[in-house]
Amino acid sequence: MAGFEKVVGHPAVITHLNNSIQSGRVAHCYLFVGEDGIGKRMVATEFAKKLLCETPDGPSARPCGTCPACVAVDRGSHPDLKYIRHEKPATIGVDDVREQLNGDIVIRPYRADRKIYIIDEAELLNVQAQNAILKTIEEPPSYAVILLLSNNRDVFLETIRSRSVLVEFQPLRREDVARYIEAYFPPSDDREFALDHCRGNIGRALHLMEDENAREFVTTVCGILAKLPKLSVIERMDAVSELSQDREDVKEAMELFLAWYRDVAVLKATGDARQLQFGSQNIKKIEAAAQAYSFAALGRIFEKVRETKELLLANVNPESAFENLLLECGVAG
Repeated sequence: MAGFEKVVGHPAVITHLNNSIQSGRVAHCYLFVGEDGIGKRMVATEFAKKLLCETPDGPSARPCGTCPACVAVDRGSHPDLKYIRHEKPATIGVDDVREQLNGDIVIRPYRADRKIYIIDEAELLNVQAQNAILKTIEEPPSYAVILLLSNNRDVFLETIRSRSVLVEFQPLRREDVARYIEAYFPPSDDREFALDHCRGNIGRALHLMEDENAREFVTTVCGILAKLPKLSVIERMDAVSELSQDREDVKEAMELFLAWYRDVAVLKATGDARQLQFGSQNIKKIEAAAQAYSFAALGRIFEKVRETKELLLANVNPESAFENLLLECGVAG
């Protein structure tokens, strides 16, 4: 794990990246895929530091942390490490790619053997921008490394996926998140709530620690999920208004639905609460749901959740989407 000391968890990812350096088989394009807040950017930056370090420590290629290159990476000022920026909040356009990547990558590195480009929120790349990147990764300069960081692999052209090394980031263990959070926050009910509801995501845990409204919304959604099999149709319609007031809340609600029913299915299949993403505050509710729903009902719910996510991405009215979802999720047995 040498060289990734700042990174919490993700041992398989770190081992893979270390092996690529030690074997001299660093790819020209990597696709880092995982939830927002899971640690993709930190891993990407530490990977870049290892590649750019001027005095790596022995065969492990551990960055020294003190050479001008390592210091520059930490300060965000290394000339051979580029973060692609975009002015439009919801799109990374072809001009962004052409100006910051394609037009720059033909210039050899200034002071290192490699030139590294990190594109965060790469799911925002439109088709034209992806095609511009494709032209580069089809015939990349020998020194170029492009890191695409995304929460969704399916938005990319198949030609980009086939030319990239896929690196998937899984939820962290509770103890890993706890070790990080406990280093910065004293014991409190809020800290325990964040650990129980962050679902293995440090970024989400920090958000829950700092935002009372976020904690209240998660509590509301989990309460609705726990009661759904017993709610009347009228009560489900009342719940719809609580879930669909804000676009960002709608996104979080959908992720909570997926995680909740994933835990219900896992507990029903294995009986092992240690595999659940939700913590102790919800275990009894999930146990009750596991008894209430059949595997067939859970299968229908997962399909309905996926369908609802697609509808919301297509800007269908959130209330209409949630009405159909809650009607399906309310059918147990």
